[in-house]
Amino acid sequence: MKEGNYSRKIIETLKKIINKIDEKSALAFSAGLDSSILAKILKILNKDFILYSVVTNYSKDLEYIEKSKNIFNNIKIIKIDEEYIKNVAANVMKIIPRKTRMDLSIGICFYAIAENAIKDRCKIFITAQGADELFGGYYKYLRANPKDLERILEEDFKKCLTIDYIRDKSVVEVFGLKYFAPFSTEEMYRVAREIPIEYKIKNGIRKYILRIVAKEIGLPEFIYNREKKALQYSTGIEKIVKRLKII
Repeated sequence: MKEGNYSRKIIETLKKIINKIDEKSALAFSAGLDSSILAKILKILNKDFILYSVVTNYSKDLEYIEKSKNIFNNIKIIKIDEEYIKNVAANVMKIIPRKTRMDLSIGICFYAIAENAIKDRCKIFITAQGADELFGGYYKYLRANPKDLERILEEDFKKCLTIDYIRDKSVVEVFGLKYFAPFSTEEMYRVAREIPIEYKIKNGIRKYILRIVAKEIGLPEFIYNREKKALQYSTGIEKIVKRLKII
């Protein structure tokens, strides 16, 4: 099967999964590859949704979020500062099952989005959780032995479902929102398993097949060629959490 067939399979599967949404949704949006793909499919399907982007003074995402306003007219930027992080950190720590700086930083980000989403009467909270583990998004995969990559991705996806997914779901449900991660569904897992590793990481390009997907659904080059750091770093939240010595 050629890459075009794999990318079309991913697109059609995501459409099928996302088309089940029948309530107003909030999407955690960083203008990165994964969340942009979900945003574009929500738009193609004419769903009722708002994109929420959390930034700080140290955010690396803001430039791309602003550029994305030419594609999406429903982006809400949530600016948080040290005072906000101090105020909500204790609440988030009570919610998240694993108490690390990374988990706290991500939890604070989703807490801020959920607070705003509930005010906007959203019912569902959507994230791109699972895309990195299914399609080879982390830098560490470039250093791994290619023969071991399928096994490593499989192990990481299982960890994602038992740790990261639970963390995000726990934070979101405090606000009465339903948590939904299209990439973490059984349908997407089955599709990803069919795709050879050389289409996930190709010539040093991580998530290669998802970049083809983004291009095919009409996303611009600044999105599908973007190399983005993990959420806790790209928002700048982790830097503040570290400086405040919360954990």
